[in-house]
Amino acid sequence: MKNQSYITLFIRKDHLESELAKSILRDAGSLYFTRLDVEDSHYESAVTFFSGKATIPQIFVGDYPIGSTDELKKLWETRHLRDIMHSVRHKPKLNVDAYTSEELARGAEDVKFMNHIPESDGTKSGDPEQWPILHFYKDFFGFWPNTFVYLHHWQEVYKRFVYCHNMPTIQTAKDILGTDMLCAVGYATSNAHGCNYCQVHSVATMGESSMSAIEQLRLARIGQYNSNNPFDEYWVSLADLASMSSLNKVPPHYLDRLRRIAADSEHDTSNLNEQIMSVALVSAAFGFLNVFNDLVGMEIEGAWAVSAKQRLNIDEGRHAVTSELNPNNLAHDLPVGGPSIAEIMKKYEADVGDYSAYNQQRFGVIPPWIPAFPNHLRPLHTNFYSEIMTQQEGSPLTEEIKHLMAYVSHIEKQHIKLAESEAFMAHFVSNDKLKTIKRIKHAFAIASNRGGEETLFTDEERAALQLAYLSAQMPLITPRRFIKPVIDHFNASTCIELFVVCGIASLVQRFTAIIQWPQDQKISDFIDKIELNRDLVSTRFPLP
Repeated sequence: MKNQSYITLFIRKDHLESELAKSILRDAGSLYFTRLDVEDSHYESAVTFFSGKATIPQIFVGDYPIGSTDELKKLWETRHLRDIMHSVRHKPKLNVDAYTSEELARGAEDVKFMNHIPESDGTKSGDPEQWPILHFYKDFFGFWPNTFVYLHHWQEVYKRFVYCHNMPTIQTAKDILGTDMLCAVGYATSNAHGCNYCQVHSVATMGESSMSAIEQLRLARIGQYNSNNPFDEYWVSLADLASMSSLNKVPPHYLDRLRRIAADSEHDTSNLNEQIMSVALVSAAFGFLNVFNDLVGMEIEGAWAVSAKQRLNIDEGRHAVTSELNPNNLAHDLPVGGPSIAEIMKKYEADVGDYSAYNQQRFGVIPPWIPAFPNHLRPLHTNFYSEIMTQQEGSPLTEEIKHLMAYVSHIEKQHIKLAESEAFMAHFVSNDKLKTIKRIKHAFAIASNRGGEETLFTDEERAALQLAYLSAQMPLITPRRFIKPVIDHFNASTCIELFVVCGIASLVQRFTAIIQWPQDQKISDFIDKIELNRDLVSTRFPLP
């Protein structure tokens, strides 16, 4: 290959990852590539404008986005990079100079959806099923959290998130792990994701107790143990498991390592599996919250934000703080009466009945991660997941496109079994099954701006798929250029619906990163029948 100047590399001077990227490109035979230093504000805006990402470096072959050094390395090791370079060798390089600095800056601006979605007040709800939620958060937080100001737009999912996952998970985990470890898991998984809102909540929920717990976790992580530190190597390793679940990087041997550490310590190993399951379920809950909260970009409650900053130097990040006080939205007398939490959960279980038969009828298969949940959560999660994936009255989001959104998110986070499951379910619920097979094969390319047959999707569907791809990035940002199609095509209620689909995808990803399960043979046979590519590298980086 001769002149490779169609390759563009956004770098930072004296930056290890940037130097490694240059080295890989040279190994690949690319002696010529355009290096753009992001210390120049023009190029700093350009990297986000074109990639939708906040990390450096970012590599493009022509206008084909490669991504980070890790992605480049993976492509080079599989030699798929040469195929991509060969496919675009006659195409022009990324035309950064076609835009003014002002255009790039505006397109790269991290726009918060909260500015486009009105608040929804559920603090004086007339629905008796919502009253226990208000009482719970008045006792637990002292206020109704800002997450629900937006999630409450979809009230059925608002209730199901609390009753079908969050309440049973948090209470069980608190009993099994204790409050210090519960806060540590929430902090660790949110910190790995980069969600400052949830980090602040994790460290401030229990006041002095949770603040001290995270201080001790940080010290233990750098080997500074003392007699007052509850975090020994075992507890730190459990917190690290939560972090790894966010990244989908739990090594195959890691759970065995946990068991060895527990056996060599003074810990009671009789409930080790329950502890691991608790970490998975709490991480999963924060998977939903991290993605939903970061997509909305809501404000952090003031007093908690101030204390987290002062005590632990956790700032608001991309979440604003406009007050030094927490909300007083539950200061009024709350309604009493109505069903209890246990009665509402029983109702959701009864709505499902036999969860196996319910799923078979609804999706053609039991979503294979559900049998890996504890017995009492299987019908509750079935109800929660089913409500999210059902087309809502008046909504343009079909069940098929929701499953394809989850498929895109799973491919980007490299959960191939989850992606195959969603592909199967997208096909099962479809009214045009032959077309859906084509759409499955092109959905990720469309979402990632790496090609694909655009005529298979409407403008609205392409916007939804691209949002799903964006939601799987860490740290998650919402640049104007990438979210404008969503704002243009969808109203506030549908935006919340989109965010919830992205959130449930993240929830099952974190659970699956820790708790393994076998693929359903029916799904495997379907993937073979439609000849869907099982290789993650070539699926994520289709040839142009």
